[in-house]
Amino acid sequence: MALKKSFCRLCQAMCGTMVDVRDNRVSKVLGDRTHPVSSGYSC
Repeated sequence: MALKKSFCRLCQAMCGTMVDVRDNRVSKVLGDRTHPVSSGYSC
């Protein structure tokens, strides 16, 4: 498991996300609690 920082490209806020990558495939997308705008929220 590796968590990679990313962001949502669907909304204007561009919420921060943490993407769980396993075997070079995305297995889960979580809100990034350290993101200064979204603070872990994801739409």
